[in-house]
Amino acid sequence: VIASDKTGTLTRNEMTVRTVVTASGRVRFGGTGYAPVGEVETEEGGPVEGALRTELHRALAVADRANNAVLQQHGDRWTVQGDPTEAALVVAARKAGLEAERLGNRFERVGEVPFSSERKLMSTIHTDAERQERLLVFVKGAPDVLLARCLEELIGENARRLTGERRREILAINEDLAGRALRTLAIAYRSVPVGALEIEDVDERVERELVFAGLIGMLDPPRDEAKDAVQRAKSA
Repeated sequence: VIASDKTGTLTRNEMTVRTVVTASGRVRFGGTGYAPVGEVETEEGGPVEGALRTELHRALAVADRANNAVLQQHGDRWTVQGDPTEAALVVAARKAGLEAERLGNRFERVGEVPFSSERKLMSTIHTDAERQERLLVFVKGAPDVLLARCLEELIGENARRLTGERRREILAINEDLAGRALRTLAIAYRSVPVGALEIEDVDERVERELVFAGLIGMLDPPRDEAKDAVQRAKSA
């Protein structure tokens, strides 16, 4: 038996989004590491258009804003400050064409409910510069926990009520992604009227009556030399 550390030893310690699943289909992401470069295409290899594009952008905008990681460029090298999983979400948003400055200008953060291992969720509260009469709650977390707090699902520009059958379908998709060695996260949001929340006293009670936006599957890519190292160990 050979016991080895994995993260950063067998893998690159650079979590990377591989797929995003929304109501209208699946989107594949190319590239590795923290460089915001790589193909973004449908599972069949085509362009991401129509309702799928709308859902993808909404899900990644939420994932990018409910996030404390910072992506930085130093010459040709990209690095992150913060959690690798959160960093992967920021990189995916950039690959999909969502600009940090534009998102920040529209969605100013005014509150946060930090992640906890008990809730398995993190939420942020934002104003919306394009619709000043509302606040937005952006949530990410464990798919089974988050889905249980959702009443609707985003389909194109609209939200449709989640049925029991659709909930089971989403959980089955999550199991499929996990079976492919992907770490999964769920994304959701809700809109509330300005004045309906006490921003100074916000807590986990805002994580209810949510609109489910999608599932995100990611992995920490293996180092190029890991395969050869394992093979040499086996043949020693």
